[in-house]
Amino acid sequence: SLWELAVKDGKLVATSPGLSGQISPVAPTRFRTLNTPAPVEVTFEAPAANLPMRMRVHSEGRKPETFERVRLATPGPAQLQEYVGEYSSDELQVTYRLALEDGKLFFRHKNAPQNPLQPTLPDRFRVGGLSLQFLRDENRKVSGLRLNAGRVRIRFTRKPAAQGAGAQEDERL
Repeated sequence: SLWELAVKDGKLVATSPGLSGQISPVAPTRFRTLNTPAPVEVTFEAPAANLPMRMRVHSEGRKPETFERVRLATPGPAQLQEYVGEYSSDELQVTYRLALEDGKLFFRHKNAPQNPLQPTLPDRFRVGGLSLQFLRDENRKVSGLRLNAGRVRIRFTRKPAAQGAGAQEDERL
């Protein structure tokens, strides 16, 4: 998973799947969440030579997780175009359409988030508490996506463009 840290109104705010809120210092390199159902402690570790900064996250009742600092991906319109198409899930019996509008990628489905997908890492995005990882075949063509909604992970297969053009119109609106 991906955690994003930002300073907003002079306060350190953490955003991750299932958590969004202020974290407050308790020591020079330790922080705790405020106003969350379960306490989360975040500890920053000084980077070793030629290694990125690391962050350890401790949540009550869970094993600690370690994260490394990364640069967020910034795909251009041509790269985003690779993801446009229809993706179906046999498990959910639904087809989602991804569209490129004004240089941003959007889900187009009646129950989908209305905000654009935010790029995180190569082939990875997030929107409205969901994270997506696009899957590629042996030729590096986008072949599907994996949707992560916290405890639920669902695989979608990309429909061939000719087949998907008019299919399941009622589910997309």
